[in-house]
Amino acid sequence: MISNYLKTALRNLKKNKTYGILNIFGLSIGIVCTCLILLWVEDEMHFNDYIRGKDNIYQAKIHWNLNNELRTYSSTSGPLGPAAMAQVPGIKAYARSTEGYTTALFNYRNNPMYSYGRYVDPDFLRLFECRFLEGAPADAFSQVHSLVITEKTAQKLFNTTRGVVGKTITVDNSNAYTITGVIADIPQNATIRFEWLAPLEAAFQGSATLANWEAFQLETFFQTVPGANIAAITQKLNQLAKQNIPSYAVTYSLLNMNDWRLRSEYDNGVQSGGRIVYVRLFLIIAGIILLVACINFMNLSTARSEQRAREVGVRKALGAGRGKLVAQFIGEALVQAAFATIVAVLLLALVLPAFNAMVNKTLSLQLLQPAHLLALALLTLCCGVLAGSYPALYLSNFNPVAILKGFKIKSGGAAFIRKGLVVSQFSISIVLIIATVIIYQQIQHVKSRDLGFNIERLISIEATGDVVKNFPAIRDALYNTGAVDKAALADHNPLYDGNSTDRISWDGKPADASSITSIRYISPGFLETTGMQLLEGQAFTREADDSVNVLVNQAMARQIGAGSPIGKLLYAPEADGRTRTFRIAGLVKDYVYGDMYGSPDPVMFLGIPSHTNTIYARLHAGMAPEVAVAKVSGVMRRYNPAYPFAYSFTDKQFNDMFQTEMLMQQLSRIFASIAIIISCLGLFGLSAYTAERRTKEIGIRKVLGASTQSITTLLSMDFLKLVGISMLIAFPTAWYIMTNWLQQYKYHVSIGPAVFLLAGITAIVITMLTISYQSIKASMTDPVRSLKSE
Repeated sequence: MISNYLKTALRNLKKNKTYGILNIFGLSIGIVCTCLILLWVEDEMHFNDYIRGKDNIYQAKIHWNLNNELRTYSSTSGPLGPAAMAQVPGIKAYARSTEGYTTALFNYRNNPMYSYGRYVDPDFLRLFECRFLEGAPADAFSQVHSLVITEKTAQKLFNTTRGVVGKTITVDNSNAYTITGVIADIPQNATIRFEWLAPLEAAFQGSATLANWEAFQLETFFQTVPGANIAAITQKLNQLAKQNIPSYAVTYSLLNMNDWRLRSEYDNGVQSGGRIVYVRLFLIIAGIILLVACINFMNLSTARSEQRAREVGVRKALGAGRGKLVAQFIGEALVQAAFATIVAVLLLALVLPAFNAMVNKTLSLQLLQPAHLLALALLTLCCGVLAGSYPALYLSNFNPVAILKGFKIKSGGAAFIRKGLVVSQFSISIVLIIATVIIYQQIQHVKSRDLGFNIERLISIEATGDVVKNFPAIRDALYNTGAVDKAALADHNPLYDGNSTDRISWDGKPADASSITSIRYISPGFLETTGMQLLEGQAFTREADDSVNVLVNQAMARQIGAGSPIGKLLYAPEADGRTRTFRIAGLVKDYVYGDMYGSPDPVMFLGIPSHTNTIYARLHAGMAPEVAVAKVSGVMRRYNPAYPFAYSFTDKQFNDMFQTEMLMQQLSRIFASIAIIISCLGLFGLSAYTAERRTKEIGIRKVLGASTQSITTLLSMDFLKLVGISMLIAFPTAWYIMTNWLQQYKYHVSIGPAVFLLAGITAIVITMLTISYQSIKASMTDPVRSLKSE
């Protein structure tokens, strides 16, 4: 039976090459698109799968009540882990880590390299199932200056991965660390990645941070016993907070490792989603693209129905039942779907490297993997059955007597359905066009908002070694190159959240008020260097530390009260119980940081250069960036020869903050293009079919004096009407979908009529380009040839 279907399918493909190629190519494009999305989703859904015990691993999240709004952070205090281990039932183990990543300079035999990693507790190695290739977990942190490195780091540092345990390297040109272990590289689809691990005590030597409940500088991870009551554990953690930090309005929650990648966002202290939104969205888009491809198949199959009508009539006259005919046509559709799948696999091999580069992953087809083979088989089956079902039911319903007597087939119902399918295709395509444009507008809207400072030609340089101490001389040398207009020191990137506290108070502050204040340490000239605007008062001018005067932004000033903030006093508690007093010397215009879609939080600038760690330099506008950077590099190498020169452009860091949105824009643009291409394939085939059916009508019109232009217009109008109906459906649908999408952003673009006008014109132009060839070809046919049989 299968061989019969195959023979019949091949025979029909040979007789109708154009339609067959359009069918197979349209389906293959849909399958390629669907497979790419499924591979991406598979990778997203399997983050952290290398950790077998991930179901029982949690990260502690802390929720601060600030201005009646709960904000969620990962910064916890040092004693939380040990206290929970001792007092909370259900906790099996804990591990603490420094926040985020620490970049360190490794040097072995004059082979310096920067590497990122974390300072952690010993149990971190077990919780995150670090696989040791050399050394042993029990001995990994036997001394404070121990270092565990990944296989790739060992290769870079020692040019080998074997026999490196026991070797000593210099870290940050100061401390000697001993390699105590080499572990397997962390997979790319891991939430927490690193190149090295060192004992937590090494990062806090001489500091009481690890024992201070009020120092929120660590990430804390817990391993629970299987089946533990997470709600009860959370309640116990909150009791610990009330007992040890009663003056802080904080609560805890636990985020399971399964949610770290896809469901890590919080709204007012409640877990609200994350990347899972994009996973669901693109799965829906994959289904839509596949549906568009199947609609394309249905349209072209029913359009050719008259060519197979006599075959159906003969088979029915010979006793073939409708069920057998339906099975035959669906079988043929499955054969074509199988051909489309084979073509899709070949196309996937070609486009996957480019797709990997775009999504920053290393996806592979892995055709021998059972799950992937099953997915391809299911896609083939779904496409074959879905695309072939309507044509099969339609063709098998022909009346054999009418067909064999030569009566014309009444195709009104089929034509109506075909038009409905075309409308569906173009409605989907227009919605995707509008979505792509609005996503692009939203990204540009945020990127072009007034940040309150200038990110153009602004670079940051790590102030390592004695750079901070020697900065006045370094700054003068930078100015003398002509490559730098302004330079200053800071402790945090102005784009990102920095150190913050809720302990700042002022005269008249309500007792129940709770707000968070970001703390920035800067040197004189920082405002001028970054382009921040001083609205009132005086900026820092002394090179030495100023422990009294501070600058505040407008958000901070609004909290303090009406009127000028200049001269008002701020108070901050010290670790020893004393209160430190600051005087507001200047008011800085608000600038956007952290959440690029939100409003800025209060900021307090302290003129304490000794606490800074980064140089910010404004490159000269009249010099090429690469030339200016080369000159800056020369100065830094002269004053800081022990450290490799490393820098970052602030505008690139700004663009990197929109990676998810940019990926969504790129993918939506590709999917919209694919939907349009598939729709156009079907439209091209239908226009050819229409022109073929109306050959004699066109001939008569030409004999009666109709021009090529009028005939082209006549043939085009039917399709343009369908596109017009598609617009009526797509416009309100796209407006509703994109309005809801924009609501997740506090700062978003408004949807204007220009978007719909652009999408409509695009759809009309694409339609005209697609059908114009067949229309013009039909209108230029010699009427003598089309009418000679009459």
